[in-house]
Amino acid sequence: MSLFYISFAGTEGFRGAVIVAAETLKGAVESAWRLKINPGGEAAGLCVDVSLEKLVPSEYKNRLLSKTDLDTLDKHMLSLSGEFVEIPITRERVCEEHNAPSSATLAKDWN
Repeated sequence: MSLFYISFAGTEGFRGAVIVAAETLKGAVESAWRLKINPGGEAAGLCVDVSLEKLVPSEYKNRLLSKTDLDTLDKHMLSLSGEFVEIPITRERVCEEHNAPSSATLAKDWN
């Protein structure tokens, strides 16, 4: 399993972000629904580089994060790594229409 960072947005702007473990981005989005931390809207996600996974404190995983939370996390990770390192990443997007529970089980869990 890998850690995924997913940012959510709607017409009003940023709705929040999550960091969850999964095999794929689709699995990460579904995990966010199961955990009841997916605020809906368009989702943009990326797999967290293995070298950075250990820098993400557990209190930032599996919950909906605000912009303030993300700023604090950035500062924390920078203080641990000692420098800013640009890492090539592959981003994926999920449109609002497809960011929904994908099965009856997920829909049942959400209600």
